[in-house]
Amino acid sequence: MIELRGTEEARWQIDPEQLGFRGIRVGDLAGGEPPENAALIERVLLGKGPHGAEAAVLLNAAAAHYVAGLSRSVPDALGVVREALKA
Repeated sequence: MIELRGTEEARWQIDPEQLGFRGIRVGDLAGGEPPENAALIERVLLGKGPHGAEAAVLLNAAAAHYVAGLSRSVPDALGVVREALKA
């Protein structure tokens, strides 16, 4: 990741395994036709989607939460979005 804040630049990486996401299969991330993708999103939101798809949704939401300035770090944001997904 390259993070820009004003004129400050920071480079860092997100390692899904360090954030608790283990055993993700590439096939869990594969998309399909729009109806298939919509059904996959619904399963993820119900807590019944493939582990990798859930990880992708959570990591993207956490990154957005962090970038919006709503959390101090991606791991902090991940905790917030995990709780929101459970709600």
